[in-house]
Amino acid sequence: MEIKSKKVEKYIEQYTDKREHYKKLSEIVKNIINEVLQEKLISYHSINNRAKEVNSFAEKIVRKGYKNPLIQMQDLSGIRIINYIEDDVKRTCDVIEELFKVEEKIDKSSGLTNNTFGYKSVHYVARLSDRRLELPEFKRYKDDVFEIQVRTLLQHTWAEIEHDRNYKFKGVLPKESNIKRRFALLAGLLEMADREFNAISKDLDMYAEATVNNIEKGDLDIELNSTSLREYMSIKFKEHINDNNIGKFQVNEENYNKVIKELKNIGVRTISELDKVMSKYYDNKLKDNISNNNLPGLLKTVLMIENTDEYFEKESKKFSFKQMSEKTYEILKNQGINVDKYLKKYSLNVGEENLGDS
Repeated sequence: MEIKSKKVEKYIEQYTDKREHYKKLSEIVKNIINEVLQEKLISYHSINNRAKEVNSFAEKIVRKGYKNPLIQMQDLSGIRIINYIEDDVKRTCDVIEELFKVEEKIDKSSGLTNNTFGYKSVHYVARLSDRRLELPEFKRYKDDVFEIQVRTLLQHTWAEIEHDRNYKFKGVLPKESNIKRRFALLAGLLEMADREFNAISKDLDMYAEATVNNIEKGDLDIELNSTSLREYMSIKFKEHINDNNIGKFQVNEENYNKVIKELKNIGVRTISELDKVMSKYYDNKLKDNISNNNLPGLLKTVLMIENTDEYFEKESKKFSFKQMSEKTYEILKNQGINVDKYLKKYSLNVGEENLGDS
């Protein structure tokens, strides 16, 4: 779009000079939100920040007829948060309303009627809090507002598709194409999927809570799966996690899935059966040797002790099966296992890396 107005060109020049200022503000807001979301364990797919592109700034001046765009535009600094499920969008919105001085909140879904589907997102226009603006490093932003958008991943998918494609079809279309109706149907399907993901997430949370209650009561007749294993390990070794005797617990589903497969290969299919194996080997001697191990690593160590022959035979088929760590060597040796026999049989060296880690 060609813009000839000298006044508009002046605004563009002013914004170009200040654009780095708005970009820095968006980075500050992003970092504040990111820190609190992590602290509150609120899951999100991404948090992105930006300063408005100069071309977009110029186009909006003309389209909106702004007389003082640097004051009237409220999205010169922008932050977009994409959560996985709707409940986390609500929790993220609560965080935003606690952290910042909100001047405007628009829930785009509130404008949708019972028989319409379309763009859903929560938009905020906000400022830094008075408390934060008192700090020297933030005083320069006392007159600035910024826009925050919060949506689920599926809502974002719809928004991107609609923005990129739907505007091209707003002219007079062949009736038989039904493009607008098909877009509405697609939006409805995505909304249903969003709700179902949210419902499944709630069901998993309820299952985890019930699992914890059963384990704490000693009822261990529970199917072995990622959730039950994670909760069992967290409870079983709570004392050692808190004392940092075992490395900080982090959810790594891939590691747990591998361990579950190995446990089932030796006939362990319930938490009760796992508890018998763990109780058999997790004595003080083993605790001392795995003081800095993580929980999946602890399980693999117990598996090595419980089924040494089978474990080495299986691992030997991996290309990465080259050497054994000194730590693993000592653990097995302290459990009365003739480790040197396996080193010789499988041509292993003892080094820093563990066997079969890759």
